[in-house]
Amino acid sequence: MNIEYIRHLNASHMVTAMEKELTQWESSMVEHNQISGVLFAKQVSVNQTCQLWFDITGKQALDTLLEDGRLDYGLLCRLLIKLLEITNRLERLLLSPDHLWLLPNTIFVDSRNEMIYFCYYPGYDRKLYRSFAELAEYLLTRVDHKDDKAVELMYALYENTRQEGYGLMELLQDVRVVYNREEEPVQEKEYPPQQKQTVEICPKETTEKQTKNGGHKYGEDIQAFWQGVCNRVKRYFGGDTRKTQLRKAAKRNRTKKEEVFVFLPDEEKEDRNIHPTVLLSDIPQKVEGVLRYEGEGEQADLVLDRFPYVIGSDKSCNGYLPGEAVSRRHARVTRQEEIYFIEDLNSSNGTYVDGELLNYRVRMSLKKMGRLCLQIKSLDLFKKYIMKSVCNLHRFSL
Repeated sequence: MNIEYIRHLNASHMVTAMEKELTQWESSMVEHNQISGVLFAKQVSVNQTCQLWFDITGKQALDTLLEDGRLDYGLLCRLLIKLLEITNRLERLLLSPDHLWLLPNTIFVDSRNEMIYFCYYPGYDRKLYRSFAELAEYLLTRVDHKDDKAVELMYALYENTRQEGYGLMELLQDVRVVYNREEEPVQEKEYPPQQKQTVEICPKETTEKQTKNGGHKYGEDIQAFWQGVCNRVKRYFGGDTRKTQLRKAAKRNRTKKEEVFVFLPDEEKEDRNIHPTVLLSDIPQKVEGVLRYEGEGEQADLVLDRFPYVIGSDKSCNGYLPGEAVSRRHARVTRQEEIYFIEDLNSSNGTYVDGELLNYRVRMSLKKMGRLCLQIKSLDLFKKYIMKSVCNLHRFSL
């Protein structure tokens, strides 16, 4: 199936030939209904052939997104839950879920809000559960094996899809129930305010009344009562408590055995930090090239020390470029032998190399002293922004 990507100044499209036309009912439903997370194509006639144009502006294909990272538990659950919601919505509109294009390069994630999109393609008429089984086989190779929950869920999905005639909707529903339960905030139990217990001391009038009625015989004052109790305890235990304590201490000293303390030196432990185990992928490679910033701002040069080298406004990118015009994952630099390539990651505002706008999934080689520009939409700010964001490939350490 031939897919082409066409980029204009303000939009990016995925184009394919229309192999099957929508029925009158489908056309009416698509025209009057918008389904969150579904990309419906526009029919465009080009050279007497009908094409389908999917608007994928600012969205990255799933396979492109997973090339630089791994499939974690959160993304996997959101992908499955979104598929379940879309399938239920299509069925209510009497649209066939079998037309969902479940391929790694036709499922998109919006880089701005991380929303997931599926393409509705009438020419892709295959049973949904079979399409999902193939998608699960691909996702199994991209799952993050450091994420235990993602691995456990992905292997469970894969095992279920191997069974003939498995229930896809029931499987997705179970995932949603478990994920929603985990996402529910833990509500702290509210306890009624505890009432402070106050101890009331009997007033003098009550004490006098108790004494007159045969109460405390130690007088009207409570303190005198407790003093009398203490005197009775002393007399019971032999009078002077201080002498009694001394006698008991002397007796303990006579019967107590002498304790011997032996100090042994600690065993010398092998210092494991002398030769620690280091993940080779975490070691920065030698500087291969520099994208030198020649604008009027304060942006630093981009040092190409590992590949692929992702440029974007997300702080996790190798080349961090803050700014509203720069997408979170804007472009990517790769190296093949001695040649460097730049690829636009379907950014919202585009990437220019020597004045040429790059289409999505098109790699262009970088030349020494070539001009690399991150574009914005406004034509009024075109020249001004170009002056402030030109990066030239300055030197290599080959």
